[in-house]
Amino acid sequence: MKPFILAITGPTGSGKSTVASWLATDIPQCVNIEVDQVKHFIVNGFIYESPEGLAQWELLGVNIGQLAKNFHEAGYNVVINGYLRSVSWDNIEQYVKIDHKVLLMPHIDTVVERDQGRQYEDQMGIEAVKEHYDFFSNIEFYGKFVKIDSTKQSVEETAAIIKNKL
Repeated sequence: MKPFILAITGPTGSGKSTVASWLATDIPQCVNIEVDQVKHFIVNGFIYESPEGLAQWELLGVNIGQLAKNFHEAGYNVVINGYLRSVSWDNIEQYVKIDHKVLLMPHIDTVVERDQGRQYEDQMGIEAVKEHYDFFSNIEFYGKFVKIDSTKQSVEETAAIIKNKL
């Protein structure tokens, strides 16, 4: 198998981190770049909106792109997982070609339930979860991603669907 770059995104609670971790463990010579970990390099807090926030989204894409490029050129399979704005994805693709793009979109009730099952400090809350879900449902950019409804699937089943597309 030729080394690939796989992007997994979706709303909070969609299973992207869990599925990406499972895949990265299952696929030989694979790294999992978790977007949230890179966001947290900015220790004073990532700004989601405003001109400064846009600059952070752009820089996030550049850094993930460079990191993915370094691993890919060394022969690794790369999984990038997390929530990014389109400008970040565009900046990633200045450094690497994303071979496979997956959007996990379980039913809204499922993502709300998953959010409520998290540790209290990690919960986004029902309104924020619904807003995040609507973002992925209505932004045309994500129409370029293969959409998977993982509502009734285990992590292994969802990962198997993605693996079959590689």
